[in-house]
Amino acid sequence: MAMLVYKNGAFVREDIRDKCAGCSWESFSQKLDQTPPLNGKKEIEENNIVRALVEGQFLAMRAHSEGIGMPSPPRRIIATGGGSANSRLLSILASIFGCDVFTAPRPDSASLGAALRAAHGWLCKEQEVLPFVSAAEEEADGKAPEQGANNFLPFSVLIKHAAPDSAIGLQLAATAGGQEMHESYGRLMRVRQSLEAKIICEAGRRA
Repeated sequence: MAMLVYKNGAFVREDIRDKCAGCSWESFSQKLDQTPPLNGKKEIEENNIVRALVEGQFLAMRAHSEGIGMPSPPRRIIATGGGSANSRLLSILASIFGCDVFTAPRPDSASLGAALRAAHGWLCKEQEVLPFVSAAEEEADGKAPEQGANNFLPFSVLIKHAAPDSAIGLQLAATAGGQEMHESYGRLMRVRQSLEAKIICEAGRRA
């Protein structure tokens, strides 16, 4: 599993929203609906800059994900953060990556992760969970847990035994686009990669 963090992507989307969509996320989403994938392969104009921005950000994510070894297409994507609440963004994400996109019930994943780690530490400390821990470890490893290791609860067991309607449960938010669309975005991604490499090289020479 790979984790890719896109820093400050929302700030750029908010800036384009304010300039091109009247400070309205609904208008922003409508502009995505009104423009075809790849902007119909037309030049970027004011009326299609919203889609150009979103596709550009996701193409950057795909390029760098594949650069660190992510298969193409991946088995699935778990989207978090504020943007994961926008179904139009997730639909484009699914088309570009060519896989289904899942979300958690809560988009604020950083606070959720902190709460889960706290719960994990508390469970590991509680003596009452020892029989459950032993059974879980034996189930996972196919053997009895080592002596003295019974105070550790594998984090995967905490996730596995969570209630289906808890904040941990994943929900299908967008289905994968077609293979042809995935390949079309792949060709554009490679053009983007070459431009990015050129910009980085020129910046390095000026430094």
